[in-house]
Amino acid sequence: MEKSVVLPDGSRKWGDVRAYPVFDGRGEVAYAVQIMLDSTKRKADSQAQKRYVESLETTVNKITEKNVESLLKYPYQEPAVSLTEREIEILGLISNGFSNVEVGRVLAISPHTVKSHVINIFEKLGVKDRTQAAVWAAKHKLV
Repeated sequence: MEKSVVLPDGSRKWGDVRAYPVFDGRGEVAYAVQIMLDSTKRKADSQAQKRYVESLETTVNKITEKNVESLLKYPYQEPAVSLTEREIEILGLISNGFSNVEVGRVLAISPHTVKSHVINIFEKLGVKDRTQAAVWAAKHKLV
């Protein structure tokens, strides 16, 4: 089982508690040995990862909501360039400040693949950097 202990300084330590019976000569339980393995770092890492995932989900939901709202509020105008669905997803994420590594985590693809998509997006849009791509995406109501 998992258990936490509050230390005198107010900090909290987490541990995985395991109990083992110790038998006497007749095969009866004489006592139990309890061992607590420190899992504070693992617990903190898990909580940090959970907060990170929640933050990414919130951002993706906002991006999705903005795209839906923009489609409902404004008549759709075909962009002058043809981007794939994946390129549009990536353009939306990089326009919202995501790094290649973060985009890769959200879309479950490698940062190298993201980089390839970003290069293709820049070429198709005729832009030189992420800021120009974000401006283009905003003009075309993609973010």
